[in-house]
Amino acid sequence: RLARVCTVFPLLIQISMLRFNLKNALPTGASVQQAVLILSTPGLDASYNLAVSGIDGAWDESTVTWNNHPAQGADYAAGSYTAASHELRIDVTNAALHWATRSELATELMLAMTDNQDLQAYSKEGQIAPRLEISCALPVQDNPDDQQSTDAKQLAAIKRLEQASQRPL
Repeated sequence: RLARVCTVFPLLIQISMLRFNLKNALPTGASVQQAVLILSTPGLDASYNLAVSGIDGAWDESTVTWNNHPAQGADYAAGSYTAASHELRIDVTNAALHWATRSELATELMLAMTDNQDLQAYSKEGQIAPRLEISCALPVQDNPDDQQSTDAKQLAAIKRLEQASQRPL
C-alpha cells in the first residue's frame, strides 16, 4: 500500500501522521487540479475540526511516539470536515501543489484535532487504508505529424512552387 499512518495521542489530543510515496505516480509536467485525502471511519458519521499540515522533521512509523514526534510543518488546510457514508474527505490540494513542485515526492501530512473530539479512522493495517486521490491535467503537447504526412505536405508545397515558377510573369 502507498499509505503509512501513525497516530500518537495523550488524553484527548490526537495527532496522526501519514506518508504517501508518489514517486512515479504523477505524470511529468502534470498540473494538480485537486487532491483529496480519504479516511475510512468505522464510527458514526460526524463533523471533525482538523488542522492539516506538513511535517517538519524525520520520523519513523515504528519508533515515533508522542514524546518524539516531529513538529508541525507548513499549514495546508484547517476546517470542519464531515464524514459521510463512513468516509472523511479532506481537501489537501494545497499540499499536493507543494509536492508537485518539489523534485522529491515523498509526501507527508500531519492531521491534528483542533478540539476534544476523537476521530477514529482505519490505518493501513485496517479494512480500508487511507487513500490520496489526486486529479491532474496533463500538459498540452503538439502532436507532430507522422513522417508520411510531413513528406506529403512537402511534395504538395514543391508542386505548388513548380507550378508557380512555370507561369509567365
